Amino acid sequence: MSESAQTIAGDTSAFAAQIDRGVADDGAATVSAVATGATVTTAVIQDALLETLIEAVAVTLVVILLFLTALFRVRYGSWSLGPVAVLPVVVALAWLLGAMSLLGVSFNSETAVITSLAIGLGVDYSIHASERFVDERERAETLESALARTITGTGGALLASAATTAAAFGVLAFALSPPLQRFGIVTGLAIVFAFVAVVTMLPGLLVVRERLGA
Repeated sequence: MSESAQTIAGDTSAFAAQIDRGVADDGAATVSAVATGATVTTAVIQDALLETLIEAVAVTLVVILLFLTALFRVRYGSWSLGPVAVLPVVVALAWLLGAMSLLGVSFNSETAVITSLAIGLGVDYSIHASERFVDERERAETLESALARTITGTGGALLASAATTAAAFGVLAFALSPPLQRFGIVTGLAIVFAFVAVVTMLPGLLVVRERLGA
């Protein structure tokens, strides 16, 4: 398996540092070795891009939280429904990063882009389920009945959407190109985790929210 630009750049920098130490031991302090070349430049650019993407993901989560909080406040008079809808997305993102670590998939500029996709899909699923719950709660006599109608109603549509989308991206796992393989695997997992987080965590959060009277 080919090494990443960061690995090669790190080895090159270590070798340059070793040369510097050898030159210093010989008393030739005016000579120094610096790691350079296309691979080193690529590694620097990728690191800078990764840092930017991480900041963008954090900002995106904050903006989505504020937007949904304001939206649900205007529509339903609730400050708590927005954070409740966003929390499953954060959990799905944590699951995705954990799965990437277990599978040996590095978090780089390529996979960082996929986390944005995970956020978008998770928020979409969460909004659908939250809106359906509010509608069902107005008609249902009990909280349990509203949750059951929400999951059996919207849950089926979300399952079909998640299954077809995950399958479409998952096919890329069989591609000959390693980057496409990683993209297919991570994207498929992101979709599955987003769906699972919404149908398992969101109902419990909605129950806690109502019992607290938030």
